Amino acid sequence: MSECDCSSERIVPGLNTPSRSKHLRTCPLQKSFLFYYEIGLDTWCPVPENIDEILSENNVTDGELFEISFKRLRMTQNEFDAIPEAG
Repeated sequence: MSECDCSSERIVPGLNTPSRSKHLRTCPLQKSFLFYYEIGLDTWCPVPENIDEILSENNVTDGELFEISFKRLRMTQNEFDAIPEAG
């Protein structure tokens, strides 16, 4: 993996960097990660490898409308790995 030179650039949060990142949008270390909104935790959580965990029929009762919101965030692998485990 190549190293970035974002620290030598002028970083303007929200303008030329993804939200909560210290890397420029063009940084080669940036990757896209998919998150879903967990209502019970009131936070965005990484989508699990086995999506059946959040699509389980146990999460919804008969006749209940079940909606899942997803969003994509760009960050480095280190930033992603630093996200605390939900629990």
